[in-house]
Amino acid sequence: MKRGQAIFKATNGIVELSQLELGTGLKGNLNRLTEDAELYLSKDGAIIGRISMFTMFGNDRLDVLRFESNFTPKVGGYGPEGRNSYQIRSGLDVAIVVENCVEN
Repeated sequence: MKRGQAIFKATNGIVELSQLELGTGLKGNLNRLTEDAELYLSKDGAIIGRISMFTMFGNDRLDVLRFESNFTPKVGGYGPEGRNSYQIRSGLDVAIVVENCVEN
């Protein structure tokens, strides 16, 4: 179930997010979430690092997502295309799905 989307750009392994849109949380300060994120792209395509994310509808509850090595590459995908998963707690899982990658 898709709850949001963003565009990300990886340069020298550092991931920068832009155009973040979320269906959860309050709509006010999404730029702050992207500015505070510390995300990196490993050689195998996995996203490593942390980002704070609204995880509930209609409130400002933030959970810190810590992505490590739970990466499932997309079969036939390019570079970092695939699913990066994180479990906040039992019954609340979040994933960043990377798709439509191009090399500049």
